[in-house]
Amino acid sequence: MIENQNEKLNNENIAENAFINVSVLEAKDLKPLDFRGKSDPYVVLILDDKKEKSTYKSDTLDPVWNEDFVFSVKSKHSILRIEIRDKETLGSDDLEGLVNIPLMTLLDQKKVDNWYDFEESDGGEEKGRIRLRLQLIWSKYHYYQDNMNRTDDKLKKIKNDMEELNQYLDLFSKPFGILLFVEIDDRVSKIMWGDTEEIMPQNTMGRRTVGSPQHRKEGLANTLENVFRGTFSKIQHKTRKKYSIFRDD
Repeated sequence: MIENQNEKLNNENIAENAFINVSVLEAKDLKPLDFRGKSDPYVVLILDDKKEKSTYKSDTLDPVWNEDFVFSVKSKHSILRIEIRDKETLGSDDLEGLVNIPLMTLLDQKKVDNWYDFEESDGGEEKGRIRLRLQLIWSKYHYYQDNMNRTDDKLKKIKNDMEELNQYLDLFSKPFGILLFVEIDDRVSKIMWGDTEEIMPQNTMGRRTVGSPQHRKEGLANTLENVFRGTFSKIQHKTRKKYSIFRDD
């Protein structure tokens, strides 16, 4: 168990050294904002009082950046603002699109790789989208604890799967065990759960009828007996045929 000895929390109940990693990966379907039908896009990232900018890409509506940024985090209630702008030689840079990401959506501290559609200032959708990879670490102590818990869950699942697999493998140590198991399991499922209709013997009118649930239960013992008899009969026949070449008659 990891002890939370050195991690100091602020009044927002997050670690004083909390941070978020932001990878600006790529964008698609940007608006053409110049006479050439292209754009020179770059990204502005804003969190609280800190601002970062990506490089700009020339003459493209589908830019690729693959650039990483790190921001200190002071509150879980902050919002990461992503602006996509078109670089202009003269005048101000035009806004291509906008994405707002509440840090509250990242509190599980897992890495997220998503496409985000652009928003308009009035909350509507705008053409274009951007792909970001995000991870908020608001407590290293909880991060390691959560990872340990997830690892324990995976190990338990692996253990359960291995136990089930061993049960099947154990059948191979018994004569014809796996053959009997598969056939019996299939027949019982059909009879008891009605996966297919179990046909009963012909009635007086020469028609076949479907057995009722009670008839299915009563016929279960006969079905199991027939399975064993049929399986061993096949094995016996194959054995005799295999060794018939050694007979003198």
